[in-house]
Parts: sequence; structure tokens; C-alpha cells
Amino acid sequence: WLKLAGLCWSCRGAVELAMVPDAPLHGLRFSTSSRRAALVFCIATCLAASALGSDVLRAQGRTPGVHRYPRSIVVTPADWARLFPNKTITILQGTAPLALNLHSLGASAAAAADADGLGPSEAGTDYASAVSRAASGAWWAEDGSGLFGERVSHGFGIYNPSVVPAPEDGYLLVVVRVSNWHYCPSSGWDGNWSRVPHHEAQDRQFNRAVVALVRVADWQIVEAVPLSFPAARFRARFQEVQEGKVLSERVLEGPEDIRLYKSPGGQIWLLFTFRTIFLAPLHFHFCRGARNCMPSVAMGAEGLIEFSPEALVNSLHRAPGAFKNFNLARFLDEDTTIVEFSMNPRVLLHVDLRSGLWYQVVETQINRFPVFLISKHFYRGGYCCVGPVPWRQMQVSLGVAHIKFNRYIFLHRFYVVRTAPPHDVLAVTPEFCLRLAGPANGAPWLASLGEGCESVQFIAGLALFAEDGLALTAGINDCESAFLTFSLRAILQLLVPVTSSITWQRDGIAALEVAPAPSPAGLRPFFRATQALQRLSRLPPKIEDADSVLLWVQRFADAASRPCSPSEAVGMAAQRPSENPVSQFAESSCVEHAQAEAERLLPKIRKLCSSSQVFRRPEDVRKALLLAKAGFQQLSLPEAASTLASALAESMERQLDASKGRTSAGSFRLAESRGLLAALIWEAGPAEAAATYDRVAAQLDLAGALASAAAAAAGTSDERGRAEDLQRAWVRTASLVRGIRGNIAARSSDTTAGEPIGSPDMLGTPNLDVQTSVDRRAGLSLADFWTEYHTKRRPVVITDLAPLFAEATWENVQSLCGSMTVIPDEYLPRARSWARLIRGGLSWDGRVWNLSAWMQEVRAGRTPLHLGVFDKGLGRRDGTGCPELLRRLRVPAYFAHDLFKRPPRRLTKALAAANFTADADPFRGHPSLFVQAPGFRSGLHADTLASNFWQVNLQGRKLWTLFTIEPELQEVVLHKTFYASTEVVASGPSGPKDAGPRVEVKWGTTFPEDLLLPPKFSSESEARAVAARYGRVDVVVGPGETIYIPGDMPHRVTCLGPDDGADSAEPCLSLSMNFIDATSARAAAGRLRESAALSFAGDRRNTLQLAAILEREHSLEVPPSSAALGTGADGGPLWDWSQGNIQLKS
Repeated sequence: WLKLAGLCWSCRGAVELAMVPDAPLHGLRFSTSSRRAALVFCIATCLAASALGSDVLRAQGRTPGVHRYPRSIVVTPADWARLFPNKTITILQGTAPLALNLHSLGASAAAAADADGLGPSEAGTDYASAVSRAASGAWWAEDGSGLFGERVSHGFGIYNPSVVPAPEDGYLLVVVRVSNWHYCPSSGWDGNWSRVPHHEAQDRQFNRAVVALVRVADWQIVEAVPLSFPAARFRARFQEVQEGKVLSERVLEGPEDIRLYKSPGGQIWLLFTFRTIFLAPLHFHFCRGARNCMPSVAMGAEGLIEFSPEALVNSLHRAPGAFKNFNLARFLDEDTTIVEFSMNPRVLLHVDLRSGLWYQVVETQINRFPVFLISKHFYRGGYCCVGPVPWRQMQVSLGVAHIKFNRYIFLHRFYVVRTAPPHDVLAVTPEFCLRLAGPANGAPWLASLGEGCESVQFIAGLALFAEDGLALTAGINDCESAFLTFSLRAILQLLVPVTSSITWQRDGIAALEVAPAPSPAGLRPFFRATQALQRLSRLPPKIEDADSVLLWVQRFADAASRPCSPSEAVGMAAQRPSENPVSQFAESSCVEHAQAEAERLLPKIRKLCSSSQVFRRPEDVRKALLLAKAGFQQLSLPEAASTLASALAESMERQLDASKGRTSAGSFRLAESRGLLAALIWEAGPAEAAATYDRVAAQLDLAGALASAAAAAAGTSDERGRAEDLQRAWVRTASLVRGIRGNIAARSSDTTAGEPIGSPDMLGTPNLDVQTSVDRRAGLSLADFWTEYHTKRRPVVITDLAPLFAEATWENVQSLCGSMTVIPDEYLPRARSWARLIRGGLSWDGRVWNLSAWMQEVRAGRTPLHLGVFDKGLGRRDGTGCPELLRRLRVPAYFAHDLFKRPPRRLTKALAAANFTADADPFRGHPSLFVQAPGFRSGLHADTLASNFWQVNLQGRKLWTLFTIEPELQEVVLHKTFYASTEVVASGPSGPKDAGPRVEVKWGTTFPEDLLLPPKFSSESEARAVAARYGRVDVVVGPGETIYIPGDMPHRVTCLGPDDGADSAEPCLSLSMNFIDATSARAAAGRLRESAALSFAGDRRNTLQLAAILEREHSLEVPPSSAALGTGADGGPLWDWSQGNIQLKS
């Protein structure tokens, strides 16, 4: 009965597949009408097999008290007879001319060192040192420390080898996997499992690979070198799960089960597994005894291609247990190949090696193929293909595939395939196994098992040599390697002809010639993604390509943030700060090329992502367009992003209009969709058209009505409250949008708006209180600062505060704060972002800097002018700030009335009553640091939340360009524009399955720099006209000077260099702080309410509550203590961290 239960359990996969209509079952197809017969047949097979018995696990319990390896080590002929009494299993025995183990690999390195004539005493160069290490066995230490970097406690295996002809005639390349996960006899394990707790021995699984050069003439390993690969790219957490139970969790590192292939031009490729399938070129150089030569073997990460299940047509083939063991079946040319997913059914994929695009082209099925119903796997893996070889007056390709059953037992078949489409299988051999190929079978505790085959025989390589030679490599029990040779003619004689049928084929495939993109297209994931999307857009559209299109749009969006970075650098974004960061910047030509490539792709990607022939569901159209738009946003191409926003808005509007009459429980989701549609319409623009805001407001009105209907139909109080919050949000947003629309109309009716700058009609524009200069003051009393500047919203430069910052020199900042991690900001004129700055930007490769390295490169003049450290917070105690510097500085008393850092008692109580913590301070990280090269500039912007701020210039000279128009007039006079931007914040779905990526609406304000900041004035009258109309003032702030800027005042800042007329090119170092005090509390509350409205979401109660609390603090009265304190330089407060957040203390 136990045997019956076990066999029925092993058959469960066949039962499950048989119940799926038209599901492939290891070569058989069960139609809907035959499901019942298939189930009966499977159960009958179980009952018949149970009568025969099963004794496959021969290694268990042989010696009383000793728990042997819990898998079958050897399957004997008697076992095969009991398992399959009516079948013949062929046992092949080849010649083993070559050993692949630690000793043979190490011996080859020692021989190379001897041939070179270098010994340990001569190791005076890097090369000699490396050869010395090889000769002394450092790589090949028996404890694994040479290959793994540390001693492994329970041994390791050298197994699953692959082989390919080397570029030079007479040699083969062999790769072996080296792993510390399995417990192997050859590593000293004695088979006593009680000494090794299963799944607990290692918390890190290392996978390494060694590539060896083999000379065929005498079957000698000439040289062996470990493979280098980007470790950060191939490292992940891994869970081992069996039958739904998590047995262990560990770190997995390194490629698994590498197969070798050679292109027509001689390029060697690696095909391997790491959670999914990867293809990469191999770069190698062997010395073979040459003097002054360093051998190297490395994975070419620049050509890395990652396969994922999306492009497979049959969903059953996408399962984790099936998506593995690919074969590179045939090179069509140097840049194109056919990859085999499985042998039967034979699923073939077309792969473009330049772009990495792959898609399924055909599936063929062998007619009446004999199968084992007790196996839940189809024929796959092995190695394909070698040739051409002659068979029945035709040239064919030869491959080998395996089938696995009872979890650990492998059988194989050779097969030959047609070399022309549809590349179907023409003949197969009977099932076979290899006669005891593993060297460890000579161990005493295994010798008693007798003749037969090891249960795990993982064939992963074939190679032709000489006239009739076939080399075959196989892994044995995940521990050892076998290198065997056979007569090719003898193998071909075993073949039995079969016929195949096409079960799926892509129609209308034409030659997809895309001109190779200029450098660096072959090196960058971004350029490869654009090439792939171009090719996809030229394929005949098919529903089966929907997942593939989504995959490549996602890759395009992911790579767009770092378009000029190699793939291995992008994966290092969270690694330790770079100590040698000079090479981290991309040339501007690369960034421009990336933007141009994306803009050329825009029409194709819009058509591809909107196609109803590719996407059946509106949700998939939404997801594709959102992801594509995210890519253009990352590239700072707002016009292109707006084009895709418009396409998505049109699609959503058609879909939602069809549901306009629905007021059921689904109204809540429809209300959210209407809100997103409103944001998309706003994003698509045009921003200057009043009609845009009319359409946005109309959609928000519909969203509010749907939210009201959802609240009325809600089944619970939580659902009703959520719907009511959403309805109130749409009302707030619609009101604000209509206000913006009114300002747009007022702007368009301004009679002077169309006049050219400098015309007489623009001079002396009435009713505008603008400044024409900025005062420079010393000895300014606090009372005068408050009444003359602070409450009147006038900027001022204060010249006598340098003593408060005497210790903030360049050297002290670099020494005290040098370990801080920083990410530079990039100024991009086309960016739709605050100050037109992008954190990191397109020229940065994703690696983190430390401040000391950045300052060193800035001072040396090696940083691009458009990159700078901007507003880096110093006031945090979480390891990202610099309290050591701030303890040595004093804040000017002019700016010491920060409501959050020095709150009055009433505000403290109000914040506590509303459960606000120190995180409620929007500028809790301030003061902040600026480190920039001469020539760096920001875009025109106003600081957030109408906050006031001050900045002390510690080194260098800065040009401040201010616009002193009052905030309420900026939309009309300065053409201040609000923009909305829908941004993907998570790639996975939220809510219902396949609902698409989670999206939130972000917003900001921008000013037209081409209008307000012309490169230069043609005349003095033009400069006066701009100053009069727009309130423009330019002021230079030198070392030791402090500038105060009132809230909501637009400004641009430039670190002056020789190109700006400065006498020197000194870098700029500044310290700044934003703050909200009583004078700006009401304006800050208004900005918080704007933020709540423009977030296009429901519950923003915390934001609105904080706005109400702040508004109660509004006052323009001079603080009573100001007069008594004298000037701001008399003794400002110290920084204090006693409360866990930066505070100001007198």
C-alpha cells in the first residue's frame, strides 16, 4: 500500500495534466473528450505498477544504524526490469579518456607554471604571483577556499560539465560547475548522513565555474582558469521548497549548469541558469606556457541576455519547474540564433543577440511518441545541437535530451533534427543511461550496489572530434563529472525514424533587419531594449506577444533611468560608495543619443502599446502605456511622455464612457479611474490651454459623482468613509483646477503679454510692486530684519555672519562629513521636475559616492558642470547626516524662529494632540549642503511649502537671479504653471490580480525659462524691461556672505566660473536651511492644501490637519525677544540633538 501510494503520488502530474483540455502530456495530447479515458488509464497504470513493486532507492538503509544519501545513487538492470517490465533500457558504455576533478584541474595549472619556468621565488610580478598561486595549488585547495573565497565545511562537487570545440583546431573547451551545496563522496563525505544535518549545513550556496582547455591529441588539460562574473548581478536569497514546505533559506550566488556554444565566427557563448535563463559571451585568454602572460576567463556582461517566461505561448511551459535547461540549437548567423526550449514538444525561439529580443517561432510534436506516464516532465535539457552529421542521405543536427521521473532518476534519448524550418525531430534513439560513469562508484560503501547507471546523470555537452568521434560530458549525482567518448556512427545506428506535426507556428515571419545602433548600443541595456522594441513593432501583431511586449516595455522603463550605464553597474546602485568614481559619468553625446533613440521609437511604441491585436484587455493597454511613459519621464522627455499620456487618456475615456451609467458597487473603482483619467488629461496638456482644465474639471465632477454613488451603496462604514474621502478629494481638486483655469484666462487677456520683450509698452507695467536691487547689510538688528525684510518679503544679503561658520571650511567639511553617502543631482533643461534637477540624472551610473570622493573630484575639475550635490541634509542622526560639523556652527538668530525646530508651547501641544511626531517637520534633515563645480546651475524654481530660507556661501561665488513678483500674481505675470505627472511607483499590481502597476499622481510648478531667462540681453533697455515687468533682480553672493530669500520667490542659482565672467574657477561650497515660521505659516498651510488636492487621492486628512494647525500660528508681529538679542551675529542658538531630532536651543 505504501508503494501504491508513492506511485500514485508520482503520477499526480499526469492526472492533473489530463484534466486540462488540450494540454500536452510528454508527447501525448489529451482532448477534452478523452479526459476521462486518460484518467482511467493513469489510475490503471498506478495499480499495475504497484503489483510490480519498486526498490529504486537502493542506497537507503543498507547498513543498520547508518543513514545513507537519501537519493538513489545507482539504478541497476534489475531495478529497470521491475520498474518497466515491458521496456528495454539501453545502457551505453563509452571510453573515459579524461578526468575532470580537482586534482586534474590543479595539475594542469602546475604544469603551465613549470612550462613557464617561474617558481614561487620568482614571483615578483602580478603574473608571476598568479602562476605561483596556481602552481602551489591555491586555486585548487581541497577545502574550497581557493575557488569560493572561504573554506566550505561539508565539501563541494565538480559536476555538470559542458564541452564545445575551441576556436583553434585540435582543442576543446570544457566548463565545469563547482558548488558547495551537495555532499559528495569525492569531497571526503563518507555517506553517513547522520553527521550532516540536511538543509542546515550551509547558509550560502556558492556556484563557481572553471573553464579548461583540452588538447584532443593526448586528452590532456592544458590549462584551467576559474570564470570571472559580476557577482553582484548573480546573488539572491533562495528558498528550497519541497511539497509546499520551506526546507531552508540561503544566499545563492553564481551561475548554474553552464552550457558552451560556438558561433560561426568562433565566438563562445555561455547559456546558464540563475533563477531564470541567461546567455552571455565568453571572453578568454589561455597562455599555454607563454612567458609574461596572464590567463583570464570572463563572462561578457555587456552582451548579457536574460530570458523570462513571457514569450512562451503555452502557459504550462512558463512554470518554474519547466523554465530551465535551454539549448542554443542553431546559429542562423553571427547575431541570430535559434534556442530550443524542449525536445518534445520541440519549442523553438528566435533570439536576436544584439538586442536580446526573443520570441517563439514554432512548436512541433512527435506523433505517437512513447512516453513514461509516471514522469511529470517532458523531454528537454541535455545538449543541442552538433553537426551537421550525415543520416539517411541528408545532413542533420544531433542532440540529446533527458526525462526525469521519481524526482531523481534520469533517462536520455539522442535525436536528430532537420536543419531547415520547421527544425522538427526526424529520429530518436531508445531510452538510455550511462554505465556507472562516476569515479566515486569505486568507493567501498557504493561498490556493493553492483552494475547499472547512476540515477542522476545530467548530460550537458556534446562535441564532434576527429572523423567519427563524439565527446559527451555529464554530471553524476550532482557531485562528479564524466567525460566520455563514443563512435558517432554507433550512436546514429540506434536512431529510429519518427514523424512530427506542427502544433503552433508564427505566421508571416519576415527578415527583421534593424541596422546596428551606433556605439554604445551593444553595451547598454537601454539601447538593447530600444532595439528589441523596434523589432517587436515590426512583427505581425499577435495576442500571444502581449506578455512579451509588457516585458520589453518594462525593461525599457527600467533602463531609461541609467541609459548610458552597463548592466553590471546598474545592479550596484545600493553597494558601498565608490572610492574611484572618475569613470561614473557618461558622455553627454551618449545621453543625447539615448534621448534621440527614444524619440525615434515613440510612434512605434505608442502603436505597439495601444494595439488591440496585441492586447485583449484594457488593463494591459493601460499597463503598457504607463510603463512606456515612465521610461520617457526617466529620460527627461516630457513632451514624449505627454504624447503617451494622451494616448492612454483616449483609451481610458472610451472605456469609461461605456460604463458611464453604472452606479453599482463598482462605482468606487470607476471613480478612481476617472480621477486617474483627469490627471492624464492634465499631463497631456497643453498646459497653456484653458480647455485642458475644463476637461480635467469635468472628469473630476464625474469622479465625485461616482464616489458619492459608491458611498451610498457601501456595505460597511469603512467602505463608506473611504468613498466619502475620495469624493471630498475630487471636490478640492476640481476647485483648484478651476482656479488655475481662471488664471490662464486672465493671462491670455493681458494686453501686454504678446508684446516683445523690451518694447515701450512693457516698461513700467502698472500695479506691480517689484524690486530692482537687493540690499547688502552688516550690523542689521533683529528688529530691523524683521520689519524691513522678513515681513515685507524682501531678500537681503547679510555680510557679517561669517564668524558663525568659521569652522565650515572645505577641508573641515571633507574631513568631518566625508563618509556621508551622496548622489549628485543633474540639471536637465528639458526636465519637468523641481528646479529641472534629477536625482542621479542620466549621466550617473547608479553607484553611490561618498562626500569626500565627490569633493576631491570637484576640486580637481573632473566632474561634469551639469552635476552637483544639491541640498544634501546634514541634520539627521540616522547615519546620513553630519552632526560633527553642525556641533561646531551657530545658526544666525535672524532665522531662529522655526516653528518645528523651536516650536512654541501651543504648537507643541497641538502637534502632540494630533499624534504628529518629529517627522512632521518637512525640513527635518536641514541644514543642508551644496557642493558644485564652477558652472553648475539649477533651474528656475520656488522652494516647497512657501518656506523661507537662508544660505551662507562658504567658498566660491554664486549668481542669484530672483523674480520678486508676489505669489498671487505669478501665474498671470510669470506664467507659473502647475503640472501633473502620473508615475509608476511599483511594477507589481495593487488590488485585483493583473490590475496593472500602482500609480500615483505627482505635481509641481514650473516657469518658462526661455521667456524669463534669455541667454543674454540685446540692450540695456531690454534688461530694464525684464526687471520692470517680471521683477527680475541679479545679485552675486561671495564667500562668507549669507542671502535670505522669502518664501514663494522664484530663483535660479549659478556657481560662477570663467564662462560666467568670474575671475577664478573656484568650486562652490554652501550651507542652507529652509524654515517655516509664523510669517509663512499661512502660506505653508495653503501649499499643504494644494498638495492634498493635487495628489488626486482620497484620504489626505493628515496633510489637511497639519495645514489647519499651522494656519493658527500665523503672525506678522515682531517676536518680543528680537530687540533684546541685538544683531544676528551676536550669538545665535546652537544645534541640539537631545530630543532625537535636530532642535534650536538659545
